[in-house]
Amino acid sequence: RYLLYGLLDYYVDLYYRPDGYRRVTHILLEVDETLLATYNDLLAVYEEQQLTLEEGGEVTAELTTEAQVEEARLAIIANVQPKIDEINQKLDEGAAFADLIPLYTIDAMNTPETIAQGYEVHMDSTTFVTEFRDAAFTVDNPGDVTAPVVSQFGVHILQYVEDIPGGPVELTADLMELLRLELLPAAQNAKYNEVF
Repeated sequence: RYLLYGLLDYYVDLYYRPDGYRRVTHILLEVDETLLATYNDLLAVYEEQQLTLEEGGEVTAELTTEAQVEEARLAIIANVQPKIDEINQKLDEGAAFADLIPLYTIDAMNTPETIAQGYEVHMDSTTFVTEFRDAAFTVDNPGDVTAPVVSQFGVHILQYVEDIPGGPVELTADLMELLRLELLPAAQNAKYNEVF
């Protein structure tokens, strides 16, 4: 259910939400392209080599180490540390995280509407990069802000906004109309067959 919910969220309207989802918003900081490319390349090679070794294969090229990947990750954090410090200072001074998003993020979620919607994330979600998904569950209370996390897209800082109740979604007028349009052809066919 969780995998399908996360996947289908982008393609179809949903009528039921499994338990365990939380709404998060985030700031995606832009980082130096060379640093990000270096990190992504090292991580890809490291993961490929580790998979080969786990499967009993042999790696002929020089092994990329976890320490090299970590060094590249830390270089990215250092690159954006002034912005991280600035964001943390504003949060400490009482600024709302949602108000900071349009000022700092390069993500498309930067309008009042998309910020209010946020992202619905589950521990088993497959539609987000692992680093983003895992970071969403590193804090315990709504309103908490995560430590910066590096992904292939840059540096994310997430805020845990709220838990999303599981169960049937609200039956709005729009959803009722959508259900009517989905059920109408079947009802028409049944009536046609009955008359025929």
